[in-house]
Amino acid sequence: MFLIFMSHFTWMNSEDFCFGGDCGVSFFFMLSGFVLCHAHGKEVTDSRFGHKRFILRQLSKIYPLHIATLLATILIGMKAGIYPGIGNLALNVTLLQSWIPDHDIHFGFNSVSWFLSDIMFFYLMFPSLVRCTMKAKKRHLTFGIAAVAAAYICILTAVPEEKTNSLLYVSPAQRIIDFAIGIILYRLYKSDFTKSAVRRIKAGGKLQAGLIECVAIIMMIATYAVYQTTEERWRCASLFWLTMPVFIYIMATANATGGFVADILKSRTALWLSRLTMEIFMTHKIVIDVIKYILIKIGADPGYTATCLLCIGVTVATAYLTEKYFVRHTSNYLKRKIFKP
Repeated sequence: MFLIFMSHFTWMNSEDFCFGGDCGVSFFFMLSGFVLCHAHGKEVTDSRFGHKRFILRQLSKIYPLHIATLLATILIGMKAGIYPGIGNLALNVTLLQSWIPDHDIHFGFNSVSWFLSDIMFFYLMFPSLVRCTMKAKKRHLTFGIAAVAAAYICILTAVPEEKTNSLLYVSPAQRIIDFAIGIILYRLYKSDFTKSAVRRIKAGGKLQAGLIECVAIIMMIATYAVYQTTEERWRCASLFWLTMPVFIYIMATANATGGFVADILKSRTALWLSRLTMEIFMTHKIVIDVIKYILIKIGADPGYTATCLLCIGVTVATAYLTEKYFVRHTSNYLKRKIFKP
């Protein structure tokens, strides 16, 4: 989440940290596939999965927050004399904006909400993806992965440069690959190979587990170095298909073996922040824009670091208050109405 935040934060003449956004989005899409498969994969393969109930439950969590941040951006825009177009608004309300390859549409209003547009499509496809990946023989799965990779390369080379962001970075039809990678990764995680690896790492103690975590972190630093010299069409998504699955797999394994990083991620502060992930994600861009506007309006320049820390603090506070006094209550209300006995 911090990487995504930093990709949207600039001050005065600072450069955009594009790597943070591309890396963070890939991480969240893959992790979503992994976590959902952990939570519901067996229900799907055993034909016990209630898809409609699942979709409604997910909507009850994210949709009120989406509408609230949408209204906030509309009010801010109207204050500046910018009024929403009906078509653009309708696409945003229905979470269909990321299907339109137009920057002003998929990044309209609360610009980060395109992520929700993608994730809702992934939720719709989740049972089909699980059945295809978890039940497939290794040979068939390998062939399928190779076919998808070949098709993607053909699409990637044909996309005009000016449409790279819309068709390769935002498009749900392309980003579902990230989600599917997370599901495939979970299949590997539940295999005998992982059980054997966990036993060997545990035998080496906490130091060995920590060293393996360090390898994963160094690998992502190396990815950043490669990112700087890679063409945008390759680096916006597919570059992370090579390294992010390894990073997630190592961290998931470290969680079972007790590495140093895993211990940090289990701390009370980390767990508290993790519960605010969606609220931080959905409000951070609005907070950054508002704070920057106010500082520029009053002619204040606290500097890059101070402004960044201010934005982080206000974002976390906003996310906490939003979750406690809005999201929690609206979500519980909708669940009672939708899933009433």
